[in-house]
Amino acid sequence: MNSIAPSSPAAIAGLRQEDWIKEIDGTEAKSFAEVTAKLTGIEKDDSRAEFVLLVSRGGETAVLRVKLK
Repeated sequence: MNSIAPSSPAAIAGLRQEDWIKEIDGTEAKSFAEVTAKLTGIEKDDSRAEFVLLVSRGGETAVLRVKLK
């Protein structure tokens, strides 16, 4: 990610600047553009209460559940 707003749902869920997003809701994220497009779509979907990120962090894998509401 380029930046993470400190009070954003992703930051509250534990996403860090150095994290590499590998999956969003179980779907592989192949590029920065794909991640950006998917997250923009999720943000615009008022019916979504949460989503799940699989991230790589310092050689380890972390699962983050991001609550939107």
